Order: sequence, then structure tokens, then C-alpha cells
Amino acid sequence: MAKKNDISLALDELKKCGETLIALSEAMRGTEPQPAPGPVEVKPVSFEELRALLAKKTRVSKQNTDAIRELLLKHGVNKLSELKKEDYPTLMDEAKELPDA
Repeated sequence: MAKKNDISLALDELKKCGETLIALSEAMRGTEPQPAPGPVEVKPVSFEELRALLAKKTRVSKQNTDAIRELLLKHGVNKLSELKKEDYPTLMDEAKELPDA
């Protein structure tokens, strides 16, 4: 008799688990997966724009001048005219992070 009761309790518990799984699967079906964001479009930066920003930043402080020199070295060049055009946007973003005052 006790065995029948244990089996009955186990079956009830199994039924609850099944109902919970069904509810979860239905809830998951209702949520659409978010599409992956597309590639970020990089705005083209001209040599003149980059040079103007760097000149503005170097006039602020000696520390900015040194930081810009380090950024150029980080990109493998000694002067701006040696920098590859495809590296302009990256250097522009890095230079924008330097203090303005």
C-alpha cells in the first residue's frame, strides 16, 4: 500500500514538472531572438580633420602633445603624414579622449 502511495506522489510530481516545462517552452516561443547588430559604419576622416583636431589638442597642454606622440608611435609611425588612411578614424577617436582643458 505504501508503495502505491509513493508511486502516486512521484507521478504527481512528474506531472507538475512536465507542466512547468510546457509553460517555459511556450513562454520562450513568445520571445523572438534579438537580431545581431549590424556592422558599425565608420565615418571617413580626412587628413585635414585629423590634423586640425591634433593641433587643437596639442595647444591645450604639453601632456596632450606627449600623449599624441605616444598614439602615433602606437600606430607605428613617427609623424601624422606616415599614418595609413584606414587608421585615421581610430586615431581620431583616441585623440578625442584627450582633455580639452
